[in-house]
Amino acid sequence: MNDISLANAIYNGDSNAFKIFFKRYHKPLLAYITTFTNDSKDAEDIVQQAFITLWEERKKLKKNVSSKSYLYKIAYNNYISQYRKKKKHNTFINEFKVLALQECLTEKDDDFRTKKLMSLVNSLPPRCQEILKLSKQENLKYKEIAEHLQISLKTVDAQLQIAYKNKRGI
Repeated sequence: MNDISLANAIYNGDSNAFKIFFKRYHKPLLAYITTFTNDSKDAEDIVQQAFITLWEERKKLKKNVSSKSYLYKIAYNNYISQYRKKKKHNTFINEFKVLALQECLTEKDDDFRTKKLMSLVNSLPPRCQEILKLSKQENLKYKEIAEHLQISLKTVDAQLQIAYKNKRGI
């Protein structure tokens, strides 16, 4: 049977003609699609879907015209559709990886800064540590710290300047 008579028979629902058509074009179509996918499993899925689509849409076949080019076009369109889905999926995955990495680096950076800051605070003299904690943790003003510790405003200011100078080293 030639391609035109096979196409006419497939159009009329002849499953034996479809089997002949399948046997004739399965391997060449698989080779053709594999050149695009570089993956035999993906190519096999695309080719199988192309034959299924051809059978389901057999009433769209043109009379007295070979169905080979129509089959190849279906397979190629299936490949393009799959390629776009994979590309979109891979783009999403890559963006997610970048965001996760940035978050991880930010967390590590924040942890590092926190540890370094705590180390710096712990290296200050005890009185300076106390004044710094009252200023930053308790949110007390210089005057309130001076009254609370019964020291002068100048002492509070001097001790905080020592702490801030050490902090610049971070």
